[in-house]
Amino acid sequence: MASGQQQPPAEPVQQPAPAPAQQPAPPPAQQPKPAAARAQAVPYYDTSDGFFSLAGYYWFTKDGLTMYTGDAAPAGQAPSDLHYPGKTNYTPGVIVSFPAGANNCIRASYFRTTGSGTTVADKALNFFGTDYPAGTQLNPSYTLQNVKLSLDFLSWPFPLEDRRFRFKTLWEVQYTSIQTTIHAPALEAADSTLNPAVKTNWFIYPSFGVGIEEMLSKHARFEGKASGFGLPGHSTLWDAEGELAYKMGAIEIFAGGKAFHFKTSPGQENYVFATLSGAFAGIRWYPKF
Repeated sequence: MASGQQQPPAEPVQQPAPAPAQQPAPPPAQQPKPAAARAQAVPYYDTSDGFFSLAGYYWFTKDGLTMYTGDAAPAGQAPSDLHYPGKTNYTPGVIVSFPAGANNCIRASYFRTTGSGTTVADKALNFFGTDYPAGTQLNPSYTLQNVKLSLDFLSWPFPLEDRRFRFKTLWEVQYTSIQTTIHAPALEAADSTLNPAVKTNWFIYPSFGVGIEEMLSKHARFEGKASGFGLPGHSTLWDAEGELAYKMGAIEIFAGGKAFHFKTSPGQENYVFATLSGAFAGIRWYPKF
């Protein structure tokens, strides 16, 4: 006979307790970048500062010189007033740069220009102790030279980092010389003892100035500079220039405008002054050692 007894109910299956929710791990602490990594993060610009370089340029000067009678001329002596005829010849120049820290440079530059022409004395004149009557044909010539040593010091911003604009102070010393030669062909042919009148004036001056540089792109930049020095009653000089430059590897081409002014001391028997200006263009080489 079938049993009528009921089966006992099955015991419920025990479910495992849920695991506690895990908290997200904190992000790792940011470690400071080493100096090399920071340098790579700063945009690189092709500036001329902090590198050795050699440059040559051609300056299209167009103005001449003028001579005037100085304070030391003897009383009664004929004046020495002369505006040199013609214009200066085109002027070559060179620049050598040496690094003076990461963003500074020492630059040594030199240019030389000459000029000559023909004129007629409109009155009795005296040049360097030689008298020339009115109406004398004169063939004056000259050679002007300038040597400049400059420390181009980056003064702002600091630190430089990725700034495009840079302000520099210029600390310089300059040597300037002017040699003048005056021929009088007719007088020299008539008198074999008469030599051309020759004199050289020179002076060494400090000069101080400022410069700006704007990085237009990774390889292109604009640079402008101006400096000078003078004392009342003594020699004076100043120079200014602006240029656009584009660098391609180790070669940089540049072009712009330049002006140079000088005056020898008016305390001498005669003094010479001029302001030379014009466009210039050149090429700069950055050798890798």
